[in-house]
Amino acid sequence: AKRMPFEEAVELAVEECIRDNVLREFLLKQKAEVIKMSIYEYDEERELRLIRADEREIGIEIGREEERKNTEEAVENTVKAIVSLCKKYSASKEDTIDEVSEKCNLSKEAAKEKVNTYWD
Repeated sequence: AKRMPFEEAVELAVEECIRDNVLREFLLKQKAEVIKMSIYEYDEERELRLIRADEREIGIEIGREEERKNTEEAVENTVKAIVSLCKKYSASKEDTIDEVSEKCNLSKEAAKEKVNTYWD
């Protein structure tokens, strides 16, 4: 940018690539399109913003997945603890299911499945 105008630099770069056999066949066929795209359509700032936005979304999704895994693990640990305490204090299986359903915010059916997993 300090030595020559951007448009001239793009044309020079394309010519050097052709001369040095870098993408020669492609550039010979598409030279005008490559120059046009490089000069008029490529917006580095915009491209970087789009890349950052994509990376941010990926990071958010990874965070959500980690949160889901941690939540599922916490529920399992809570169910195990409730089942253990209920058995220790001779609570019925039905009372244990009710307790798991309430404390873990699970449906009765889901709580029943979890209790059955850890009851024996």
